[in-house]
Amino acid sequence: MKKIRTILFLLVFIIPTLSSAGTVATGATISSIGTATDGWSDNFYLRLSGGEGVCSNQTVIFKRERAINQDAFNRLYSMALTAFASSKIVKIYSYGNDNCSEVTFIEAYK
Repeated sequence: MKKIRTILFLLVFIIPTLSSAGTVATGATISSIGTATDGWSDNFYLRLSGGEGVCSNQTVIFKRERAINQDAFNRLYSMALTAFASSKIVKIYSYGNDNCSEVTFIEAYK
């Protein structure tokens, strides 16, 4: 009986938390996109509208230093531009934390 309670606890409370770890916004659209939030840093930002999550209806920042390399950073920017231009819905992740100023992944979908 104790094993069953432990398994139920894990299924109900722990596993859902792990599967969504790092998701800071989902179901959002990009209302604007810009480069270098301070005018000189190697980053870009997205202003999000709607959606759910700690960064919904806020500005998220992709910093070059958080990308594995320059090519990965360029792909992030390209994906963000594509999602913005085609009005796609996006999901934004921040691996390692839930900080809106250090996001590291974007997914666009219909």
